[in-house]
Amino acid sequence: MATGRPLPWSSWQEWQQVGDWLFAGTREAEASAISRISAWRARGRVPLGADLAATLIELRQRDQPGASSAESAEAVLQMQYSMAFIRLVNGVADSAQKGKVASSVANLAGYAGIPRMLIDIRHEASHNELPALPLLRTAASQALAWLQATYWKLQSEHLVACRERTHDLLEELFSSRLLAAERQRKRQRHPTGDDWPGDPKSAPQSS
Repeated sequence: MATGRPLPWSSWQEWQQVGDWLFAGTREAEASAISRISAWRARGRVPLGADLAATLIELRQRDQPGASSAESAEAVLQMQYSMAFIRLVNGVADSAQKGKVASSVANLAGYAGIPRMLIDIRHEASHNELPALPLLRTAASQALAWLQATYWKLQSEHLVACRERTHDLLEELFSSRLLAAERQRKRQRHPTGDDWPGDPKSAPQSS
């Protein structure tokens, strides 16, 4: 029996915890989220919203004043930020592409609500030069805000709605079973001709 698409997290509670860590605003929480998403990546099938949020936060942690490692070199950061935005815009556009006539990446990304700055950066990085690092830093903040609103928050709200609907359905089922049991008890105490076992004609008649 099919069980749906495998997910890299063990439960939706784990997914929610990672989302809370990502946007908690502390390096410790962000590090915990990045570590957990790294484990998800090893299992595969990490959604774009989770993968890119971790990538951008990890880049911001590397992109600190005074950093001198090879990973924090300006040209490297420019390339890595740009690649993240290209993945974001292209990934959203690809998922929105429908029909036989292909729409442009810019139009599809715009319809999805991606900030125009990110769409323009994707175009510049793909076809011209890598944008300046200050612009990429600003774009990273916009991208994270967009991912939080359109992936993490929406999915969280959907989970809450599903739990509430499941609770309501279980309550309805429980109530219907209680009602059915009560009706059965009444039939046993006061059987009618239709409910009397054996020949209906043998059922007691009211005087």
